[in-house]
Amino acid sequence: MHGGVCNYSDMAQSVSWLANQTADRYYQLHNILPIGLTLSLLDGAKLAPNDLVSSTFVADEEVSAFLM
Repeated sequence: MHGGVCNYSDMAQSVSWLANQTADRYYQLHNILPIGLTLSLLDGAKLAPNDLVSSTFVADEEVSAFLM
């Protein structure tokens, strides 16, 4: 993942990996590590940690992160 965009090699990763990447970026920006993080698609579908990025997203789809 680079600059908020998944590279082709990132597509083999899990949603759990993507959540960890998101938490790390949030920490870099705000110096606070989220305790919990939920990822969902814009239609409200929540993503399971073991889902693969490649089977979850279509091209140019945005993901929302909800911090706890």
